[in-house]
This record gives sequence, structure tokens and C-alpha cells, in this order.
Amino acid sequence: GDFQGAQFYRLRQVRCPYYDIRKRLWGPIAKYIQVGHKLRFCVQREVYLKAKHDMLYEQLNLDPSTDKSSTWVTEMQTYKEKLQSLPEAIWSLERDTHRCMIAIPDGPLKRMLCAHVKRKDWYLSQWLREECARSGGCCARGCGCCERPRNDERPQHRGHCTSMCLCCEKARGCTIKIDDYDNDAMLVDVFVMGF
Repeated sequence: GDFQGAQFYRLRQVRCPYYDIRKRLWGPIAKYIQVGHKLRFCVQREVYLKAKHDMLYEQLNLDPSTDKSSTWVTEMQTYKEKLQSLPEAIWSLERDTHRCMIAIPDGPLKRMLCAHVKRKDWYLSQWLREECARSGGCCARGCGCCERPRNDERPQHRGHCTSMCLCCEKARGCTIKIDDYDNDAMLVDVFVMGF
């Protein structure tokens, strides 16, 4: 049917004249979106750390007698240690995503969100692409990174760029060293105002 028309009708059904009603309706949706961003960051971080580890491993194999070999081995161990905690973090964030969806009150907003995420390419909406491009992500370059899974081991996780995107790092020409989602420079400040 007419997806856009149905979404518009659902939005018109939402009435939020008072602050506490808005908070009760939109607060869980904001939390759902925020957990989705954290999950995307962790999935891209996993790919990033694996790639950095593998790059050092290849360099070490090409020239094992280099002066940098001990530094590279130490860096590889650091990447490996950081990688060990990510599967559990990703699993936990996947559970949080489901809990957040359950916390959204039944009604037109929940139906609207459920209808949106059921679409195969829901994350490729014009607004999300524009936000990715504005933050310096791959949608600004048209390389197609946002259109395919970031991690072959996690094909269900697709989405736009975080600071952990290798393609964005290459385009920036510098590494942004962060370990935490909250410090991501590419994070859209949609949560600054709060609910």
C-alpha cells in the first residue's frame, strides 16, 4: 500500500499536549534510537579493531626484523584485548534494543516505528543519509559503505557511519581515538536536549 500515507496518518493520530505525555511517548523512542546508535558504534568498532590488528599482523609478517616489531606486537595485543569485550557488549545492546521496543507504549508511534524498521532498507531514509553526510560519513562520498553490512559476521547490523568507520578514517586522513560511544565526534546531537 501507500507506506508514506500510512505513516502520515499514524503521526496525525498522536496527540501530546502536555510535557509528561510527550516524555512518556517520546522518551522510550529516544532511548531506542540511542541504543541503536551504541550498537552501531560497537559493531563498527569490532570491524575497526580487527582491521587494525590484521594490518599490523601483515606488516609484521612482511618485515619481522624491523625495529617496530615489539611495538606492533604490543599494539596487536591491545587490539585483541579490546576485541574480547565486544561480543558481549553487542549481545547486551541487542537485548537492550528489544527491551526498549517493549517499553514504547502501544499506539500510533509504536506502530509507526515498527512499520518503519520492518522495511528492508529502513536505515537508508533520506533524513538518515543526510545526517550521515553532514557528520562526514560515507553518504557524503557515495562509496556505498552504509548500504551494506559492516561486518560479515553480523550481516543483520547495517547503518550509517560512526567514528569507527575505516572508510571515514581514510577520508579524514586521521584516526579519532575513542573507546566510548559517548565521545563519538560523528554522533548526531539529537539527544542533547533530552526528553
